[in-house]
Amino acid sequence: MKSNILKSVLLIITVILFNSCCTSRNAESTITDVNYDKDKNVTEYLVFPYGEVLIPGKWTKSNYNRVSRQQFFINEDSTITIAVVLGRTEKYEFNKNNDFKGYSFVNKFYKWDTEYFISNFNFKRELLEEDKKNNLIIYRIYGKVKQDNVNTYFLISNNNGYVKNLSISITDKWNKEEKITFLKKMYFNKRE
Repeated sequence: MKSNILKSVLLIITVILFNSCCTSRNAESTITDVNYDKDKNVTEYLVFPYGEVLIPGKWTKSNYNRVSRQQFFINEDSTITIAVVLGRTEKYEFNKNNDFKGYSFVNKFYKWDTEYFISNFNFKRELLEEDKKNNLIIYRIYGKVKQDNVNTYFLISNNNGYVKNLSISITDKWNKEEKITFLKKMYFNKRE
């Protein structure tokens, strides 16, 4: 009996030591959920503990980009692709010390993100809207990669250290105003 207890204790200690050696110190656990509410015609995307986005209409979760932490969604007829990132301000390389908060974070993110696309892909940027009261900026990145046109609309926001980065990357179905309106609906949609 004592032998079995000793073996169990040694096994637990070994697992704990192995786990602590192999796990990144910056690793973080999240819980995600996607649910379509037919009555409200909204797709609920939750990333606990970072928040949620209520996406108007029915959307299907598609691929996930681990580097950018973007969760992609496609609409029912697969003509529109959107992406959502929910996180914390200090997770961004330009803000490790959490020096930028509120609108200053949003503005710094806009410059950091667009300068990356400009310097690496020779894309252009267009600042579409600034809302200092709600700590958000809407902008677009556009250009060509080989034969493909890139025309992505972004809404970046910060609320009490939590970041929402929403984007529409693939669609010819909506015009500029419809894309901006949709991004705002995603951002301002709240659970009743």
